[in-house]
Amino acid sequence: MHSKSKKMIGSIVRTLDTLWNRGVLMKSPMVCPICNDEPVTDAHHLISRKYWRTRWLIKCGLGVGRRCHKYPARTMTWLEKNRPERYEWVQQQRKLILTGQKPEPIDFDAVYKSLVRLY
Repeated sequence: MHSKSKKMIGSIVRTLDTLWNRGVLMKSPMVCPICNDEPVTDAHHLISRKYWRTRWLIKCGLGVGRRCHKYPARTMTWLEKNRPERYEWVQQQRKLILTGQKPEPIDFDAVYKSLVRLY
């Protein structure tokens, strides 16, 4: 891959990350659901963003406060207790990733369109 292609993909990834972040925050309450104490400031990936299969799925994000964002295990405990269906979905996605099932190639254009629709 040419360096120009890598730069272009890097730019696309940054744009999608920004859109995902804004989309998650738009769908979040004003107060952190974990601690009910501080404002929502961060979009937390429920599955590591290194996995492109789920990186830009809004369902894979949760708006949290800055302090709670530092403790992902706390977020998962809250999710299991308060959003069990979503917790199960996250666990299913993790199993797919960990079993090494090959994801479909990333269609950056389709991801972009799905995120832009949120606005």
